[in-house]
This record gives sequence, C-alpha cells and structure tokens, in this order.
Amino acid sequence: MMKFPKLKILDQSQVEAIHSTSLRILAEVGLKFYSDTALKLFEDTGAGVDYKKKIVKISEDAVSETLRMAPKKITCHSRNPRHGFTLGNGKVYFTNGFGATRVLDPNSNEPRTATLRDLENFTLIADALEHVHWVIPHIIPQDIPKEVCDRYMALAILSNTSKHCTLIPFSSEGLTDILKMAKIVAGGEEEFRKRPTLIGSGCQPTSPLQYSLDASENLITLSRNMVLIDICVGPIAGATAPPTLAGTVAEGNAEFLAGLALCQAAKPGAPVIYGSMASIMDPRRGVFACGPELAVMNVCFKQMSDYYKLPFYGTGGVTGSPMPDLQSIYEGTLSNIVEALACVDVIHDGVYGILEVGMTANYEHFIVSHEIVSSIMRVIRGIEVNEKTLAFDLIKKAGPGRSFLELPEAVELLRKIMREEYWIPELTVRLGRKEWEERGAKNMGQRAIEKAEKILREHRPDPPLPQEARAKLEEIARQGHMKAARISS
Repeated sequence: MMKFPKLKILDQSQVEAIHSTSLRILAEVGLKFYSDTALKLFEDTGAGVDYKKKIVKISEDAVSETLRMAPKKITCHSRNPRHGFTLGNGKVYFTNGFGATRVLDPNSNEPRTATLRDLENFTLIADALEHVHWVIPHIIPQDIPKEVCDRYMALAILSNTSKHCTLIPFSSEGLTDILKMAKIVAGGEEEFRKRPTLIGSGCQPTSPLQYSLDASENLITLSRNMVLIDICVGPIAGATAPPTLAGTVAEGNAEFLAGLALCQAAKPGAPVIYGSMASIMDPRRGVFACGPELAVMNVCFKQMSDYYKLPFYGTGGVTGSPMPDLQSIYEGTLSNIVEALACVDVIHDGVYGILEVGMTANYEHFIVSHEIVSSIMRVIRGIEVNEKTLAFDLIKKAGPGRSFLELPEAVELLRKIMREEYWIPELTVRLGRKEWEERGAKNMGQRAIEKAEKILREHRPDPPLPQEARAKLEEIARQGHMKAARISS
C-alpha cells in the first residue's frame, strides 16, 4: 500500500460536476445498446427503453442502486494461488501490453506478422516477470483463422502462465468455449464457481455512447458467470468525444456507468472494474496520442472510480514510437509513474513491450519496460520509519567520520534489508566504462534481449498446466476449428 498521499488532479467539486454531467447524459441523452436482451434487462429494472431506436435512459436513482450492488473489492484468483491478489486495497498492479499484430524481429529490426508462437513466447515471459501481476493477450495471432483465433489464444495463455489472466472472445460461440476452457483449468464446474475470477475479460463501449451487440451480450454472459469484467472506456477527445478533456471524462464516465448497470441487471454483485484507455486525437495527424493527456485523464477517471468506491483499471506505459528508443521510454514512463502515484489499482499495458500504439510487439522494449516498472514499484512503496530503521544506535556507534562498513552489525543489517529497502536492478548498469567494456560493452537493448532469450530457454509456469487439462483445451480449440471450417464451406 502506498505510504504517501495519492496524486489528484480534480478537487471534490470537479468530481461532483463530472458525476452530475454524466447523470444528465444517462437520463437525457441515453446510450444505444444493440442487444434486445440488454434492452429487456434495462426495461425490467425500470429504465426508459426505446426499442426502435435502441436507446436506454437511466435515472439517477437507478445509477445509485447499480453502485450499491457492485462489489468494492475484488479478488483476482490465479492457477497458482501465490499469484492471486485483491483489488481495492490501495495497492498498484501491472499488466503486460495488449493486442499486437506484428513483431519487431530482434535480429533484423524489421516488423513481421505476429504468430501464435509469439503469443506463447510473450505470455511465458510475462509469467516470468515479477511485476507483471496480470497477464493479458500480448499478441493477436495472424496465422490462425479469425473464427477460432480466440480459442487458440486462450489455449496459449492458459498453457504458459499460472497467473491471473484475461481471455478475449471474438464471438458468442468463442466466449462459450473460453468459459469451458476456464472451467477445465479450474478443475471443473464446481471449482470454477468457487473462483470464477480465475480469468477476466474485457468489454468496451463504442464511443460515443454505444454498446455493440457482441459487447452487450458478452457483458451479460460474463456477469452471469461471475467472471471478472473490465469495462475499459476509450473516448478520444476531439474525435469520439468532445474536444475538452472534462467533457471526454464525463462522456466516458457515463459509458462506464451504463455498462455497469447492465452487468448488475444481469447478475447483482457481478465483479466489474472501472477502466479507461481514453486519450486525445493529435489534431495535426488525426491519430491516438500517447502524451501527458493520457495520464491526466486516467488520473481523473481514477478519481471517479474512487468516488464510486470501485477498483480502477487504467492504461499506462503506452508509446507511439515505431522503435524501442528514447521516445518509447519517456512516453511509457511518464504515464506509468503518474498513474502509480495516483494509486491506479491496475495499470493496464504498464509493462508494455509494444510499439506504435499497440501494433508491433518488441522483446527488447518488454524487458526494459519491466525494469522501469520495478523501479516505480520501489518508489511507491516508500520507506519504513520506526526505531529499528532510524538506526540511532548504529549512528551513535559509528560516530563522526567512521564508515558503517566497519561495523559488523551494520553490515549484517544491510544483508537483511537490502532487498526490502533497496532497488536491485537486473539490467541497469552501475559499472565504470572499463569494466563495462570488459563485459562486452552491451547496451540496454542487448542486455534486454539476452534476458528474454534466457527466460524462453529456462522458464516454465509453476505449476505447469496438467497434460490432461491441456489435451481437453486443445480438443475444444480443434472442435471450434472444425465447426468454423464446415460453416465456411
């Protein structure tokens, strides 16, 4: 838990003004839901529903009831219980990056099409990295037919990590199969019901103010299965939201509250976390920008989630750079440190490892991102101040001018607390030039690639996925493949 006050951008009156505007959007403008099942659920809860226009209008009282039902703390289970954690306790967690369709080859420095093997590799590395607490699909494989890609992605992720993970369906049939796979990994239907947040899944609105048919129905299915849901709103100021940042936050907040209302209508108590990947459109290029506005808006959304007492899933670490370079480092570090200081519960994309705003995965950037995040985790841990750590007796014994390395008890204390109090980097060089040259004069990128290669050679998930379970997952993926082939023929 953080040892110092959280960074805030909004004061209380501004938080309440955004909340009030979001309520007006929900009650006076409404949102469009393309699922008739969702419309019926809203109607049953007393919302105003226009079936012809597919518009739902939600009252302030209904929002209050929705917030009352939503859980304020959520435990994220994992296949290895040691990796489980609870959101809403004031701690900060990180995921890896999401959704690259290309990989920057470490040998040629040229992008190539991403494959299922790449997803397996990046998942395995995420499993090995201490500060990737939650594993999400780093790669969308391009060598697997779209109709069954989600099943093979689930197979790759569940086989290569024992941490809490996100699985993404691309269709309702895909979601059905993914849930079957999660239940097999959990040990059966009954065991899954005890730990349904073993997996998570995300459903996003389409800004402005819409939920697609798939997003709406997936929210309903996930809620009824009590799977962890992140509703990660993504309005882009100047494009899919007003040009103003406050208006963009108000719109995104309304979009989240409407999605949360649907989840609670489907299953009261469904575990939902408030998420944002909102940013701005660069007005010169018309593209998503990874600048300071991303961090600013995520802190604002975090304050809204705090106002509702809900866990928050914010986007940090991202970069628009096409190469692992100084830009990729400063962009990712800026958003990560700002959001960590704001105590964002989960910094999505924090250990990024992807370039070009989610397009191209890169092993070098992945490992360097983790090094930076490990230092950020040290910063937010603060320091312990008590009689032992104030060390008056040692100071008195050393006296003026004497090295503490001469005191056996000081050296012993150093050994005990070194890893608790000091950041011990894995890649960062603290050598003079001569010693650095004697060790091969390798730059940070080269050292990072070597670490990634070592992980891929030596690391395996703990515990490994049982072979019997893996065989069942493979069968589900194959059956989906056969079914898709019959439909396409």
